[in-house]
Amino acid sequence: MDFENKAKTKALESLVQQGTIDLTKRPKVRNPDGSYSTVRTMTITDDQGRGINIPTVIDDRVVDPKEAIEHFKRTKQHLGVYKTQQDALNAAQKLHEDQEKMYGQ
Repeated sequence: MDFENKAKTKALESLVQQGTIDLTKRPKVRNPDGSYSTVRTMTITDDQGRGINIPTVIDDRVVDPKEAIEHFKRTKQHLGVYKTQQDALNAAQKLHEDQEKMYGQ
């Protein structure tokens, strides 16, 4: 197993809380380059140092980081909580790749 796959596997093993969003029912937002976004995650860190992946695609549009964080605080919707920020970043990359396969982009 190469380094990249080990990092992604480690991230999944460090999952503290499963995401609260159904990934099969995500809106598809067309990007200027013709590709689609369904989750476009960003990672934030909580007061315990855990990484939390949150989407920046909300209600059929891409939002800025401030709005994504406000949405998370209001709804508590997220794409997974991980032991560390780096594990969350690795998991976000894996999620991106999985979504890309799912939507054929």
